[in-house]
Amino acid sequence: MNKRITQKLGIMGLSVSIGSAVMFTSLLSPAFASGVNEPVSAVPDVQKRINKIEEMPNLPQPYEMKNWKQTARQYDQFVFDFTKQGTFLPVGWWDKTHTNMQEDTFGLMSYVGKFSQGNDGSQEAINMMAAVLSATLVGIDKSNQNGKNYVKMLQTFYNKDNGENVILNNPNTVSGQTFWYEILPHVLFYALDSYYPDVDNMDAIMRSTADKWASAVQELGGKYGQADFNYTAYKFYRTEPFNNEQWTEPDAAAGVAMLEYMAYAKFKDAKYLQAAQLSMDFLQRQKDNPLYEVLLYFAPYMAARMNAEQAQSFDVDKMINWVFDGGSAVRDGWGTMTGKWGGYDADGLLGSLKDNGGYAFAMNTFSAFGALAPVVRYDPRYARDIGKWMLNAANQSRLFYADALPPDHQSGSDWQGDPQHVIPYEGLRKEMKGKTPYASGDPTVSGWGNTDFSLYSGSYAGFLGGLIDTTNVEGILKIDTLKTDYFHEDAYPTYLYYNPYKEAKSLDVTGIGSAPVDLFDSVSGHVLAASVTNQATITLAGDSAAVIVVVPAGKAIESSAKGLSAGGVFVAPLARPAINIRDLQAGQTVSGALPVTLEAAVPVNKKIKQVTITFADQEIYKGSEIPSPLQLDTKKFPNGFQQLQVDLEASNGQRDTAQMQLFVRNEGGTSILTADPAQMAAWTPISVMKGKGELKDGKVVVTETNDDGAYGGIASPAFKLDFSRQSFLIVDVDSASPEWTLQLHVKSEKWGLYIKPDGPETGHFVFDVMKELRRLRPDLPYLGVQDVELWLVAADKEGAQASFGGIDMFYQDEPVWKEKEWKAPQGAEAIANWIPLASMKGAAVKADDVALIREDNLLDRGGVGSPFMSVDLQRDPALDVNIAQASNEWSLMIYVKGKNEGVEVQAPTSQLGKKSYKLKDLVYEAYPQLDPKQPVDLQLWMLAQGDNKANVGIKSVKLSYGRNTHAKWLYIDIVALLVAAAMIASFMIRSRKTRGK
Repeated sequence: MNKRITQKLGIMGLSVSIGSAVMFTSLLSPAFASGVNEPVSAVPDVQKRINKIEEMPNLPQPYEMKNWKQTARQYDQFVFDFTKQGTFLPVGWWDKTHTNMQEDTFGLMSYVGKFSQGNDGSQEAINMMAAVLSATLVGIDKSNQNGKNYVKMLQTFYNKDNGENVILNNPNTVSGQTFWYEILPHVLFYALDSYYPDVDNMDAIMRSTADKWASAVQELGGKYGQADFNYTAYKFYRTEPFNNEQWTEPDAAAGVAMLEYMAYAKFKDAKYLQAAQLSMDFLQRQKDNPLYEVLLYFAPYMAARMNAEQAQSFDVDKMINWVFDGGSAVRDGWGTMTGKWGGYDADGLLGSLKDNGGYAFAMNTFSAFGALAPVVRYDPRYARDIGKWMLNAANQSRLFYADALPPDHQSGSDWQGDPQHVIPYEGLRKEMKGKTPYASGDPTVSGWGNTDFSLYSGSYAGFLGGLIDTTNVEGILKIDTLKTDYFHEDAYPTYLYYNPYKEAKSLDVTGIGSAPVDLFDSVSGHVLAASVTNQATITLAGDSAAVIVVVPAGKAIESSAKGLSAGGVFVAPLARPAINIRDLQAGQTVSGALPVTLEAAVPVNKKIKQVTITFADQEIYKGSEIPSPLQLDTKKFPNGFQQLQVDLEASNGQRDTAQMQLFVRNEGGTSILTADPAQMAAWTPISVMKGKGELKDGKVVVTETNDDGAYGGIASPAFKLDFSRQSFLIVDVDSASPEWTLQLHVKSEKWGLYIKPDGPETGHFVFDVMKELRRLRPDLPYLGVQDVELWLVAADKEGAQASFGGIDMFYQDEPVWKEKEWKAPQGAEAIANWIPLASMKGAAVKADDVALIREDNLLDRGGVGSPFMSVDLQRDPALDVNIAQASNEWSLMIYVKGKNEGVEVQAPTSQLGKKSYKLKDLVYEAYPQLDPKQPVDLQLWMLAQGDNKANVGIKSVKLSYGRNTHAKWLYIDIVALLVAAAMIASFMIRSRKTRGK
C-alpha cells in the first residue's frame, strides 16, 4: 500500500556524515509545509561523485556556449540539400538501387571529400540514422520533410536481401565484423521507432531484430546463466560469437542491454528483459573497465533505469566512472579530457587521452549527451556531476567547429564550402604542427580523404541541440532528461539544472505551460514552487544541481517500493545512501602513507549501520562511523594495481559502494628491470634495426639510424622474464616524431614482439606485458622463464625520434592459495570463475550444477586454469575430477609456475565420470630438479578440444593429500608418545624404590 506524503517529504532527505561527524539536513521547506505556494530554496546535499569530473572547473573558460539547436537545424538543412554546388559538394545523394526495400533511399558522406565514398552502398548507418534522429530531437519531422520520408529510407540498412535480417552499418554487408558498428545502428533505429512508430515496418523490424539479439545473448552464454561479451562481434549467419584475435569489444554488453530493454519497454516480452539483464549482469561482474567505443556510454543509464524500474542493484558508480576514467582494459587511454589546451579549457571532451597528449572526438562527445542525460531521472545522486560535465562538454564542443579556432590551428581552413560552419572536424588534438589545440581528424593524416570535416560527427549535434537550452543565468543550462529516455513510461517534463557558481542564483524556470504546476526537485525532495504557471523563479544553491519534475498542481507525492509518484506517474526513485572516495583519481600512482577522504550520506531518519573498507582484498576497517582521519599505509601492500573499495550499509538495509583502482609503487619493491634516462642512454643499438640513445634535458632521446628502414632503436641489457607471471611495465614518453613502439625481444628470435604498436601517443603508460603480448599475438609460443631484451624504437620515418623518461618493470602475482583455501572441493560455480589460459584460451560458465568449459583457441584446444596453489608433493597429493559431459574430448594438465610447459595428467579422452590421479611422481618425472623440501606452486588446466565448439562439463574438482600420509605420521606420533610414557613411568618407579631404601 502506498504511503501518502502530506506534511513531510523526508523520504528524499539525506543525513550527511563527513569524517566521524554526522550532520542531519532538513529537507522540509517551511513555505511548503505551511501550505504557502511560493518559491523556496533547494538544499545542497551529498551527491555521488564522478572521479574525473572532480578535476574539471565548475564554470569553463572562456565561456562561449554555442547555439546547439540552431547548429543542428542548420546542419540538417546543409547536408540534406543534394543540389549544393562547390568543392566536395553536395555531401549527399539519392540512391535508387532499392537495396533491401522497394523505395528510393539516400546516402550521406561520412567525411567531406572522402576518397572511397559517394557511391550507392557506401553510406553508413551510424551517420545517416544519427542525422535523422538528431534532426528529430531539435523538432524536425523527418518522416515528412519536403515530401520525403527519410525515416522510412533508413530501412535500407535492414539487410534482408542477403538473408541476414539484421540492421548493419551498410546496406549490403554481413555481421560478425565489429560489435559497435553492428549494435549502434540497432540502438539508433530503435530510438527512431520511439519517435516514428507509425512509419511502415519500423515496429516489425525492431521486434524481429530484438528477437535475433535475444537469441544471440543466449548463444553468448545466456543459456547457461551468464553471457560473455569478450568477443569482437557476433556472426548471425553462423549463430556464434567471433574473435578476430586482435581486439575484443566487451562494452557491447551495454549496447545490447540498451536495445533489448527498449524492446522490452515497447513490447513487454519477458525474453527481452532477460536479455537486457544478462547483458548488464556481464558488466556487473567485470572488474576491469571494458570500454571500447561509445556503447559503454549506455551502461550507467541502463543500470540506473533498471535499478529503478526492475528493482535491480547494478553498480551505477562503477559504470559511470568507467565512461570517464580512461583506464580501459581493452583500449587503453580512452576517457575524458581535463585541463587547458593552450588558452582553452578542454575539460569534458571524450576520446583518446594519449594520442599526441590528447585526441578528443566530436562523435563520442556528442553521443554521450544522449546516453547520460536520462541517468538523473532514475538516480538523482549524479545530478551535480552530470550537470557539471554537460556544462563543460557543451561549452568546449564548439572547438570542433572551424569558426572557434584560428586558421592555423585547424587542418581545413582553406575549404570554403561550409560558410555557416555547421560540419565539425572529426576531432580536436591537444597538439599538432606545433599548435595547441589543433582541430583535424584521421583522413588527412592517414591519407584517405581530402578534409577532416566529419558528417558522422556532426550528425550527432542534435543530442546537444535537442537537450540543451540556456537560461536567464549565463552558465546555468536547462537539460531535458526525457528526449533520449526512449520508450519511458508516462512521465512529467523533467529538467536538470546545475549552478556552477559559489553563490546561490535566482533561476527562471520557463516553458511550464498555462496550467498550474508544482516544481518538485528530486535531488532535495523539495517542492521548489507550488501552483505556478508559465514561468517560476527558484533559488539554486551554489555548486549544486536540481532535477525539476513539472507535476500538475495539487497531485500529492506518494511513496511506494517502486519510488515516488504523483497521480500514478513516476517522479523519482526512493532516496538511497551515498559513499564517495574524494581527492583521488583512478589509476593514480600512490606511495607511502596515503590520506583517504570519504564522504557519506544516508536517507533521512536512517543511520549508518556499517562501513567496510578494503584495499588489495584485505579488510582495513569495519565500523559504524567513517574513520577520520584515515591513513592508508601502502607500504604494507604489494606494488601494482590494487583496488580501494568502500561499502556502506544503512540501517534500512540499503547499500552503496565506491571503488577505485590505484597503482601502488613504493621504493624497495623488487623490479625485473629498472633504468633512468642516463642508464637508458647507454643501452646498445638493436642489432636488426639500429638506433642510438642520447641523454638530453633529463630524457633519453632515441633516434632511428637504421639503413634498411624507418625503424630503429636501442636494446636493454638481457634479463630473465617469466611468461607465466603477470608483469607490468611503466614507461614515460615525452615526445614522438612521428611515432614510437615498444617491443620485447626473446633472445632466441630475430625480431621483437610488440608490447605497444606503432603510434604517436605520449604520456605515462602502464602496460600489462603478458596481456599485451598475447593480445597482439594470440599464438605466442612462450611460457615460463625466457632470456629477453626490451627494445625502445623510434618509428615511421628516417631519422624518427622519441624521448623517454625512466622505465620500471615488475611482477604482480595473484595470491597463491594455501591448503586451507584449496582443500574444499571446487564445484561448478568456483570452476566457472577460473581464468582463461593465456597459451590455450578458453572460457567457462556455470550451467546448473556443471561448469561448462569451451575452447576458444586457434588450435581448437583451449580451456581455463585454476588459481595457483601451494602444494607439498611429499604429502602425496591426489586430484579427483568428475566429468559430466564432453562434446568431443577433454584433457587435464598441471603447470608448475616458472616452467616452460605443462605436465599432462590426463591425455585427450572422451570418457566421463569420476577419475583420480596421483600427482607426485608425474611432477617429479617432468621436473626432476625440483627441491623436494619446498612446496611447489601449481595450476590445474582443464581443456576441451576437437573442434571450434568443443566443450567439457565438470561437476567438481578436488585436490587433497594422500590418506595414508596423515595416518603414517599419526602412527609414528602415537608410538613416540607411548615410548615416552613408558620411559617416564619406568623412571618414576625407580625413583620411588630409591627413596624407599
